[in-house]
Formats: sequence, structure tokens, C-alpha cells
Amino acid sequence: MAEEVPARFWLSAELTGTGSAQSTAHTLEKVPERVLAFLTGGPSSYAQPTITQGTHTAAEVILTVTTGWKYRVLALG
Repeated sequence: MAEEVPARFWLSAELTGTGSAQSTAHTLEKVPERVLAFLTGGPSSYAQPTITQGTHTAAEVILTVTTGWKYRVLALG
């Protein structure tokens, strides 16, 4: 029987910032070693974008992104 190897990276679907901390489930099965968030689109009315990382867990990445900004997350394990 082949041993199952945990994922080494995970890429989210496009998300939309709310201005509050958002938890997004990942599949790494451990706390990510690195988390990168990148903007993919902006709101209809410009607001200076900010991305703040929270304390990630073995199940979720935690980010706060300015309201209306679209983004994706790359978590590396």
C-alpha cells in the first residue's frame, strides 16, 4: 500500500476582503511554513489595500484584507 504524502502547497480560490479577519481552510494538514497573499482585483471605489496575516493553524490561514479587494492565498508547507 502506498503511503499518502501530505500536500506541500495549497492555492486558494479567489476571495474577497471584508476588513475583518477571515479564516480560510487549507489542505496542508500542518501549520504553513510560509503564507503569501496576492491581490487579484480591487473594489469599484478605490481604497488603499492592506493585507495583515493572523496566526495560522494546521487547518486554516487567517488574513485580514481591506474591504472589497479580491485576493488569493498560497500556503507552503
